[in-house]
Amino acid sequence: MNASIEWLVTEGFQFLEEEQSSFGTTATADSDSQVSGSVPPYSFARGRPKLSESQNALLAEQARLRARSGKRFPTPSQWLWTSRSLAQASDWYCATFKASLFPKDKLTHDICCGAGADLIALAGRGPVLGIEKDRDLATLARFNLKTHGLAGEVHCQDAIAMQLDGTRVCWLHIDPDRGGPEAKTTRADQFSPSLEQVLALSQNYEGSLIKIAPSTQFEPEVLDDLDRASAEAVRRIWIGNGGECKQQVLCLGNAARELPEHLSELAATASRSQAQKEFARFAVLAEPMSNDKFQTCVQSFGGEPDLPFADSSDEVLEYVCDLNNVLHAAELCQSFAKEHALQSVSGTHGYYTGGEPVYSPWCQCFRVLETVSWDDRKLRKLLRRYEPGTVEVKNRLFRMDANVMQRRYSGNGARRLTLLVTRIGQRIRAILAERCPSQST
Repeated sequence: MNASIEWLVTEGFQFLEEEQSSFGTTATADSDSQVSGSVPPYSFARGRPKLSESQNALLAEQARLRARSGKRFPTPSQWLWTSRSLAQASDWYCATFKASLFPKDKLTHDICCGAGADLIALAGRGPVLGIEKDRDLATLARFNLKTHGLAGEVHCQDAIAMQLDGTRVCWLHIDPDRGGPEAKTTRADQFSPSLEQVLALSQNYEGSLIKIAPSTQFEPEVLDDLDRASAEAVRRIWIGNGGECKQQVLCLGNAARELPEHLSELAATASRSQAQKEFARFAVLAEPMSNDKFQTCVQSFGGEPDLPFADSSDEVLEYVCDLNNVLHAAELCQSFAKEHALQSVSGTHGYYTGGEPVYSPWCQCFRVLETVSWDDRKLRKLLRRYEPGTVEVKNRLFRMDANVMQRRYSGNGARRLTLLVTRIGQRIRAILAERCPSQST
């Protein structure tokens, strides 16, 4: 075991507990900085001469990681991380939603468990065994289980070399490595363990959830492998919160058949497309409850993957909707659009327009004021008539710095407006709008 990790879990954590109150403000302000080899100016050395420079730096790093994890975990002081394990971890709300897909009375193996985010969510539901081949991460996972007051074991071993008894009484959650935080692959054939190995491993379990990136690409032969491994049941679920799609999970075996009621009802209306070798898919929002950040609020939408259809328009109607990125990642925008009588505006990954407002957690709805060319002079002239305050700028289908544009077009007035910039036909246009009342920010 890395000596610094051993010191951190045996002694260092207590220093963090004692010093966090005086350290927290500085750590939050500096949450994105990197720990260098030198002791930072807000060192823990004050009054504690027995701490070495490297120990002070290690504690400073942990304080920064706590600050960085604050929006993703309701109790950041109960965790220890490495920078990479935090970057790769499920946030608490995605993890607790996934845990709800597992039965309470069955042992679950969490393979490639990292520092234990999913493991701890699963342990809150039933018996768990974490498996992690990195000795330092396994140590952190055991420690994080302990600080949460949860039972469970963590074994340090290679999952592919495991000797399973073949009784199929366990369930599986696995998060195969997809590369470091700066180089995550979306190629299923580049996972470690490989997807082929993961699918073979899943045959030893009653039900399996495989965590992958939202945009993971599957070659046709991989879909064939999924088809054979699934024994007629595969579900794909995209999970997100805070306006972002965080992850995709493949549900196999009983994890696909024994869905919670809210997903089972959706599955009944989402048939498989045999021609595309596709399966029913779901989009899920897993967010903190508005009055209790420890609880997860779940919203679900299901359907078939987007297929070409005629309901697209170059005309912007009275309302424009910006669909949640989870719907875009799951390719369920057209299913949502059909359900709410919306038409796509120049492409399924752009905005959607309709004659009535749509009030849904799956979209932001705006009332259209005017549509003009994306031209600075014309925009400034138009905006002067509305005496704007903050002008929010959103864009689809091409790159731009929305923050720069927001500063350029905001004024000193009281009216909050939104510019939605997109291609309409062959031209770039700006839709001047204001949020529908129930979705004002």
